[in-house]
This record gives sequence, structure tokens and C-alpha cells, in this order.
Amino acid sequence: MGLTGTIRTLTYAVTAGHCWVPGKNVDTVTHDANGEINGTFVAGAPDSENVVGAAMGYGLLEINPFQVAVSGSFDRYSLESIDTNPQVGQQVCKLGARTGLSCGTISRIGDNYFLIDGMHSDHGDSGGIVFRELPNGHAVFVGTVNGFLETQRETVIAQSASNLLGQLDAFAAGKGDTFHFQAGS
Repeated sequence: MGLTGTIRTLTYAVTAGHCWVPGKNVDTVTHDANGEINGTFVAGAPDSENVVGAAMGYGLLEINPFQVAVSGSFDRYSLESIDTNPQVGQQVCKLGARTGLSCGTISRIGDNYFLIDGMHSDHGDSGGIVFRELPNGHAVFVGTVNGFLETQRETVIAQSASNLLGQLDAFAAGKGDTFHFQAGS
């Protein structure tokens, strides 16, 4: 998981749909020293399959921002905005919980996804932020890691920001709000 934001006064973290388990408590990588539960899955939509073109869902965890580090800044980057129109040939990077930072090139775009060639990923990276670096050193959110092609492990399947944010806003509408992503400083 990587993207964080708010709906009304509550803080949420977002992960991939295949990570969503209704009502399950989650002890995230940033757990506290006392073993306190840092988040609880409160909503989501499962992925239909981890294949190209399949429906991609999301997992939404309500988190305590006083227990979990919540920031739009990561590694050396700071999220500045959202790109809902990625292009074939664009260089993008991801920050995965398992494999860390790696970059590649968008090779194909579908209705709810895009493929990134030359990007290393593995199980545990799902939900990680996919971003495009700006000349000023900031980053633009482009989507989230959803998986990789089993036949080509260096090709990542990413959910587009527009598809993900559409699902998050649909959930937030039931609470009279929209999802407000956490920008960096």
C-alpha cells in the first residue's frame, strides 16, 4: 500500500483489491512498538483476476495518523498531483514494499490499467504507488501496482489513477465527500 488520503475527517490508506479482506485488522510495515493495530479494512472491491484487462478493485484501510506515518512524501519524492492520462512511452517508477524503487516505460494502456515494461516487481508490491518524476524533483501519482505478468516478470500491471480514484470517490460519495489524496510537502 502506498497512497493515503482523507474522506471527511478520517485518514485512509489504499492497497490493491486482491489484498482486501473485509473487516480484517492489518498490522502494516509501520507498526508501533506496542504492537497496536494500525489499520482496519473498511471497504474495497476485489480484483476479478490478476490478468491484463480484468476488473481491478481496491482495499481501503482506515488508519490512525497518530500511529502510522502518513505522508505524500516517499524516498526522495513528494507527490504533487495526479495524472489521469498516462501515455505510452512515458517513464514511470514504483515504490514497492518488497522490491523497493524501480522504473520502466509504459508500453500499453487499457480502460482501467496500463503495462510497464522493464520494471521489476514481486509479490508484496501490490498497492504500491506508481508515479512520474517531474523536473522539480516532485512526483505525479499515475496509479498503483496490481501485479506482474507471470510470463514476463519485468512487466508490471498497474491500475490507472483514474480508475482507482473513480472507485474511491464512489465510496466517499456515500459519506458526502470525495477522496482527498495526501500531497507531500
